[in-house]
Amino acid sequence: MSTAFLNKDERQFQDIELIKTLLKIKTDENKINNEIKEDYSEEKSIELEEEDEDYSITEKINSDSDSEKEEEKDDSKIINIYKRHYETQSTMKKKVSIYKKSNKRTILKRKRYYVHQLLQRWWYALPKWPPENLDVSEKLKENKLRLVEEKNWKKEVELNSDDYIKCIELPGYKYVYITKEGKIYDFRPQEGKPSFNNLMKLNDIELHQYIVKALTNQLNDLEKKNFFSEKKLRNDIRYQLKIAKNNLSNLKGKK
Repeated sequence: MSTAFLNKDERQFQDIELIKTLLKIKTDENKINNEIKEDYSEEKSIELEEEDEDYSITEKINSDSDSEKEEEKDDSKIINIYKRHYETQSTMKKKVSIYKKSNKRTILKRKRYYVHQLLQRWWYALPKWPPENLDVSEKLKENKLRLVEEKNWKKEVELNSDDYIKCIELPGYKYVYITKEGKIYDFRPQEGKPSFNNLMKLNDIELHQYIVKALTNQLNDLEKKNFFSEKKLRNDIRYQLKIAKNNLSNLKGKK
């Protein structure tokens, strides 16, 4: 119906209804738009959350990677510290070991020197060796040896009827025998033998006690003879005796 035939009130009423309708449409549109906006906002928020989550994951990965790198650096530092410490300790141990070995060698050389010093005059200090009246007849038989005197050496046959080989005592070495072929048989006892190995078994105090005793007795023996040609030897022995006494006194003091 055309609005031209409507009175003022009717037209006004119709306008109000129209306005209401328009307002309702507008309200609905706003509502729809708001819903669209909300949906869009929600989608955007979801996207942002996903982006945040991805970003946080990336950050976490990067952070973990950085943390691992820092841990590796720390581990590397610790390893280097321990390595330096180990190398230092190892070097120190080597130096100590070398020092101990060197010191041990020095002590051993010193002891060898004193043993040789005693061996040069052992008969002035140690018990007589080999002992007197040692019976070696059984050992001669065991080795099928027969002892002959020097004056009868050429007369005696090499082998007798019992297949015993002739031998003679080596001059200057009691109980040591030699055959025609040059084979030597040493029947001297090992116990109490003034050998290098046996004397090395003595402790330092015992060794120096024997040295002092040997030098003292040797000096007394030389002074009894009082040969002018042995004056230098006597002076040397006096000097050695003085040192030996000092060494012995120091060793006893340490004990």
